[in-house]
Amino acid sequence: MNRLYTILIILNIAFSPAFSQIDSISIVQCFRAARTNAATKPQLEIMEAISELKIDNASSTNLPELSAFGKGWYQSDAIKVPGPTGITVNQFQYNFGLEADQKIYDGGMARKSKESDLATAESDKNKIETDLYKLNDRVLTYFFNSLLFDENSKTLALKLDYLQKRLKEMESGVKNGIIKNSDCDKIIAESLSTQQQMLELEKIKLQMIQALQILTDQKISETTFLFVPDSLNLLATTLRPEIKFFDSEAARIEKSVKLKSAQNLPKFYAFGQLGYSYPGLNFFANAPDYYYIVGAKLSWTILDWKQVNRETQVLRKQEDIIKTQRDDFDRNLQISIQNEQLEQDKLMQIMQMDDQIISKRAAISASSASALANGVITSSVYIEDLNNEIKARFDMETHKIQYQNSIVKSFLLKGTDISEQ
Repeated sequence: MNRLYTILIILNIAFSPAFSQIDSISIVQCFRAARTNAATKPQLEIMEAISELKIDNASSTNLPELSAFGKGWYQSDAIKVPGPTGITVNQFQYNFGLEADQKIYDGGMARKSKESDLATAESDKNKIETDLYKLNDRVLTYFFNSLLFDENSKTLALKLDYLQKRLKEMESGVKNGIIKNSDCDKIIAESLSTQQQMLELEKIKLQMIQALQILTDQKISETTFLFVPDSLNLLATTLRPEIKFFDSEAARIEKSVKLKSAQNLPKFYAFGQLGYSYPGLNFFANAPDYYYIVGAKLSWTILDWKQVNRETQVLRKQEDIIKTQRDDFDRNLQISIQNEQLEQDKLMQIMQMDDQIISKRAAISASSASALANGVITSSVYIEDLNNEIKARFDMETHKIQYQNSIVKSFLLKGTDISEQ
């Protein structure tokens, strides 16, 4: 019973989420996972909450304002009406009550303030989206470096297999005195050097995988199959978040200009006051009394010494800066897209020749292997020919991965919607 219980515990641990690994993951899945896992993403929710609070605050300015007041004071003199029925108001007086103000017209300040807050929230959101989109470049680097080091490791493993086969073939030649022991030693040394290179590549690949795992928060291991999906071109295109940010910044500045222009417009309010004071409004009664006052008031800043005008000019200068930044971004983006297209065209031509080069190098290497087994050439000559073949294979795999990398980069440069559909 205890043994069965132990086995169940081991199986439970082995198949728990903490120990499970992903069999395969695409570059698009990595993009999405990195976005979901990004530390900056919660800022979007915070920004939305801040925006809602600001909008609610701007909307509340249309509601009546209610305030309480009260004061008592002693004055050095008071109203005195001489005569037989004269009145002398007490020098100690007081007044308290409630006052209400209702905005009737504020020059559009509340509406324009709300529009300005919305534009600011949109700009802040696009700034965060820009930072999130930059994560794709990091994912791209770690993803394709992992692929590259993995393919290089496979090629080195092929080289090691070749060397071990040559070593076995040389054993009979050494016994017959056709091949020198030093030639075998060179093959052994080259095998050890190849194993060292494989260990170095495995170490670097592990670093890339770990970095990718941290970025995506996915259970990616060295055995996880990384791939670029054929459906990549089916992803929807969208504006780059940087462009959206520049546009939203321009819109924010425009809303701020309109808000500034409303500051000096006439503002009209209605007000009412209900209170209790001594003396009352009719001070001839010389007694405390309730009272009320209703009315309207107008405020209009006729002269502000061009403060609003200068502030508007500052905003316009900022708008010019944003326009310049967008133009620079568009220009550099077009250059990058064209460069990637040229890179793809170049790699396509190079890859067409890779197979031919490998075929020739492999034939030379095979011929050298036969000559080495018969003692016609030294192991140094064979190793040189083998390294040329291995380099050709390295180059072919590198070109394939570079081409895939450039394709994905082109999609990102043009603006690709990687969100879940």
